[in-house]
Amino acid sequence: MPYVNIPDSGLGGVVAVLVGKIQGKLSAQVLNKATQITNKLNVSGCPSKRDVQRLRSQKQQLDNIINSLNNRLSKFQRLPSKLKGPLNGFKAALKIILSLPIPQSVPPGFGIPINITTKYADIMHLLKEFIKQIDEIIKSIEVVLDTPSVVVGGISTNLNRADNALKACEAQIALQDELDSGNVSIEELTQIGLIDDNEIFIFSTLGPRLLGNTTNSGLEAIGKQSSFNDNSDSRLKGKWISGREYKELDNILFNNLKWSCTKDHISRKDGNKLDGPPGIGPWKELNKLEQESIDTLNELLRKLNDSNLSSDIKNRIKSILDNFNTPTQATTVADSNFFHTGPNGIVYKLEILTASDSPAIAPKRFAVAKDRQGVIVLRGPKSFSSSTQVLLNEIKFRIDNQLP
Repeated sequence: MPYVNIPDSGLGGVVAVLVGKIQGKLSAQVLNKATQITNKLNVSGCPSKRDVQRLRSQKQQLDNIINSLNNRLSKFQRLPSKLKGPLNGFKAALKIILSLPIPQSVPPGFGIPINITTKYADIMHLLKEFIKQIDEIIKSIEVVLDTPSVVVGGISTNLNRADNALKACEAQIALQDELDSGNVSIEELTQIGLIDDNEIFIFSTLGPRLLGNTTNSGLEAIGKQSSFNDNSDSRLKGKWISGREYKELDNILFNNLKWSCTKDHISRKDGNKLDGPPGIGPWKELNKLEQESIDTLNELLRKLNDSNLSSDIKNRIKSILDNFNTPTQATTVADSNFFHTGPNGIVYKLEILTASDSPAIAPKRFAVAKDRQGVIVLRGPKSFSSSTQVLLNEIKFRIDNQLP
């Protein structure tokens, strides 16, 4: 808006341009590459060993890019809180001026001259303009930052799902290497519960179930059509339709929920558990399917960890599944990367913990944020990631966006 006493700061526009460039990079580079990774894993069976290694490398590169973009966004996210200090000061000053009793001068001369009260009025109007401008800047920055934050959050969630799928395939490949080397037999792996009756590694069947829900990664937030209805994955069938043939793991939308088909069938509106609509027929909510698949992955890894396989085999597999270097306490105290200042000005101490319910052969870890009293106030998601920086970035993102 035009101001009478002060020039337009233009700060909101500058932030919008800079954040717009970050958003462009997100949509043009990161989002497309993340979608390619999830699509390659969102199929029955695992890619080749070389492809899995390449996908792991690509995911690490995306994690690094998101880290860089998050660092840039966090600088803008701190601006509103820094501006609220002066804003509150101007509001307090205006309140004081409005409360001052200033009697006007009237003949024969008692009171304050009109020119003095006019100056008070000018100051009051100036403060009002400052208050209005700062308030508009704060609101504009918050609105501008909302979209890239949603996109980053969506991409990070999908990459976490890809991490689970990659870990499943890495476990399958490690076991296949031991099988090919003659160090273990199919019968042993079947007895442990890692291979099904068709002699297929159960690990290799988890990809589509872990990634079936990676259909909304922030595309709507950047003005594109939902990837649930426009995606290269042919298993996404849009809305449920009676009389249509569905295959196992086809995904559809029904009553504002996403569902996955559990068996091949031709749907019927008045059908039953064999061919009825979601909620009645052979369908499972994608959120529930994903959690069940995560539980299955953890259980398979636990079976592998607790099996009677030799310690040499387990150590070789662990070296593939877990190459995380746990930072020492002395390192974290001296490293500024383990401290993060939130938008509210509070400095948090960050730590990385190992999930107590995860198997030693492939443990999950998560980052936490502690306040000045050492109390954990935020927890990041559990992840198989072997990167300290990725885990720290996840908790920093939650701090910057005030997520629970």
